[in-house]
Parts: sequence; structure tokens; C-alpha cells
Amino acid sequence: MRRRPAAAGPPRRRPATAVERAPDRGSEREDIGVVYNRGDVVSAQQLPLTALCRGHWIASEESTCFEETCKWAGKVQRVVLEDGEAEAQVEVTGTQSEALLKHASAQSPAIIRAHLCKGDCDGKRVKADLVHLRSLRKLGEEAAKTWEVNLVTADENAPLRRVQEEWANRRRGGEEKVPSASSPSQTPKKKKKKKKEKKEEGEKRAPVKYGGKSVAKKPLKDLFKGTGLDPDPRTRKKVVRKVKKRLRKTKDSSSTSSKTSTSSSTDEEVEGIMEDRSKIQKISTLGPGVLASSAIQSMKQYVLQEGGSTWSMDETSLPPLMSQYARMHLAPKGSGGILREIVTLSHIGDLLLQGRVAEGVDCVAQRLKSLELVLGGQAWGMAQKVEITPTLDATISTRAEVQVAVKESKLDAQARGSASPWDKGRGKGKTKDKDKGKGEKGKGKAKEEVRKSS
Repeated sequence: MRRRPAAAGPPRRRPATAVERAPDRGSEREDIGVVYNRGDVVSAQQLPLTALCRGHWIASEESTCFEETCKWAGKVQRVVLEDGEAEAQVEVTGTQSEALLKHASAQSPAIIRAHLCKGDCDGKRVKADLVHLRSLRKLGEEAAKTWEVNLVTADENAPLRRVQEEWANRRRGGEEKVPSASSPSQTPKKKKKKKKEKKEEGEKRAPVKYGGKSVAKKPLKDLFKGTGLDPDPRTRKKVVRKVKKRLRKTKDSSSTSSKTSTSSSTDEEVEGIMEDRSKIQKISTLGPGVLASSAIQSMKQYVLQEGGSTWSMDETSLPPLMSQYARMHLAPKGSGGILREIVTLSHIGDLLLQGRVAEGVDCVAQRLKSLELVLGGQAWGMAQKVEITPTLDATISTRAEVQVAVKESKLDAQARGSASPWDKGRGKGKTKDKDKGKGEKGKGKAKEEVRKSS
């Protein structure tokens, strides 16, 4: 028997249609970035900030400045994002707006802020350097440009300026000497004449100052260069080393000569004393300023100890503290003329250490005048009035205040009057009363005698 055909299965149905997926925002942004890089117009709201890079040359298609439509082009400097609002700082290269042209012409470089507007931006915020950008396109470097570059000026002197900058850099580094500006056809006499004329012109232009402390004070480097008082501590050390070396040589030569000759103990003592004296003189000759530098270092140590600031001592400096040392340590021990000499000499030393040489010479001259007046018989207090050395006594009140006080005191005394005339009057009255009493008594005695005789 033949089998029956199997029953047909249930009819197959078509598969259900796939659910439509939401569009991928990332792919959309990537597409906008591609469109932007191709040079097509894109919306500033949809353009991702990562696509707008530094150096991109962009042109606005739709933007407003002071609520008026404008067109401009420029190169992006940077993009700033703050509180969800994005702004691009752009150096403008061209514009068709009068307001932007006026602003950009007055700036160098012409930087504006382009607000990347969203859909809800009304463009009401206005400023001279602010534009509201809604759509833009990227400009190619090789593309033809018209108004996009109307603010770019060709710098014809740029090559010369670069050569000048390179020459200045080499000049600073000492690689090249200053070239002579004169032509080879000029004779040496003409060159000298031109140099002299330029020098005279420079002297005429530069104003010369006369008098004043600023002119009298000279740089310490010019005064003490190469000496024991040089402001540079390394130079002072070199001078000291040189003096020690020379003294060592003289000592060795003297020791060899002493071996050949015999002398007594007294002669050796005398030679030792004279040797110490000659050594000091040799030091002052070989290294001028070394003795003063050593004395200042010693004074500085004692002054700082007295002031209680030994931990902040600077060993390399030479401060003017001779007067301070004299007032702290020498003034309590001296008095009279010796004390005045100490104060004067210390003040002169401080002036020289500050580079005020002319003032130091003035102080010496006025001290000599004071001594001359004393030798001529003038009082010591009057002779000191010609000196310019500061007084040793400290007073808070000024001389003018003291003079005003003395004057007011005299006026008060004149207004009140003096009590001496009253005292004198009373004394005269007493004597008159006494004489009067004596006369009355004499008259009484005479009357009594007349009565008795009668």
C-alpha cells in the first residue's frame, strides 16, 4: 500500500519587522566634523568643540554684532567653555562690518570673542569685541580670498627686522663686534670730526646735574675698585692673598739675613717692635684698604653683639658703622676734646664708606676751622658751631622747637610782670617808717626836757 502524504505543517509567517533604532549622536557629530573639515557651512550649535582647533581659519556665514548682521573671517586662537557657554577667541583677518572694522583697526593683534550660540541665544549681549556666531565654514589656506584678508597688511620690512633681531642676539652674546658705519671713502680726519660732532651733540642733549647729595655720592666700585675696600668680596680676598704673599717673601728674606749677623737680645726686641710697625706700613702700601676692611669686620661683630642680632651677620658686606661703634663702645670711655675727635673721625669714615667723598672732605675742613678758632681764644662751644659732625647728645626736640619755647617763655614773663619792684618798694617804706618813728620819739623827748626846765 502506498503511504499517504504527510499532512502539511502550519503555514510559516513572515518575521516581525525590526524596531527602528534611535540615531547615534556620536556618528552624527562625526558627520558634522567631516562636513566642517570639508569646508561646508555648519551650525555653531551642532559643531563639536573638539573639531574647532587652534589655527583653523574660519569664516562666519551667519553672525551678529550689536544686533546687526555681519560677516567676518579669522584664525582661531583658543576655545573657552564656561558655565555651559562656549566662546572662541579669534584673530580677525577680514570683515565687512563697519563696527568690527573700527574695533579691529585700533587693536594689534585684532582679537574678538565669537560666542557659539545655541538655539535659545537672543544675541542681546553686546560688546565691542563680541560677536554672536550661528553658522560658519572652514577656509582653506590655498582657497581664493577677497574680503576675508582685507585686514592683513603685508609687512615689507619683515626680512630686515628678522636680520636686525639676529644681529642683536649675536651682539648680546658677544659673537659679533659693532660694525663701523662710516664708508671707506672717508678719511680719518673726517671720521674724527664726525665723532667729535656727535659727542658734542650728545653732551648738549644730556642735562648736567650740579650739587646735591645724589651727585656727590659716587659708586663704590669706582672709588674702591681693586683695593681692600672693593664691594666685591672676591676682589678683597685676592688683595689679602697678595699682601700675605708679599709679607711672607719679606719675612723669609729677613730671616736669612738675620742668620748671617749676630745681635744682642735688646737689639732683637727693638727689631721686633720696628718690624711690627713696618709691617703695618707695608700692609697699607701693598693693599690699601685692607686695614680698614679688617677694622670694619671687627666693629661689625661687636656692634651686632651689642644689638643682639648676631645670627643675621653678613660677613661679606662693609657697612658704615664706625659712628655706631664709637657711640656704643668708645663714647662711655672718653670726654671733652678726645670724644669730639672720635665722633668726627668715625663720621668721616662712614661718609667715605658710603661713597660720599666730598662730604667727608667738608667734615675735615670744618673740623680744622673749629680747632683754629679754639687756638685763637674762642670758646669751645662757639667753635663747634662751624662743624658739620652730628652731635653726640640725642634730643627729640628740634632746634626750632626749642627756640620757639624760649621765645614764648620770655613773652609770658613780660606779660605777668616782675615781683622785684614791689619788694624794693616795701623795703623803702619800712625804712621810712622806722626813721619817722625815730623822729617822733626825738621830738617827744625834746618837749619833755623843755617842760622840766620850765
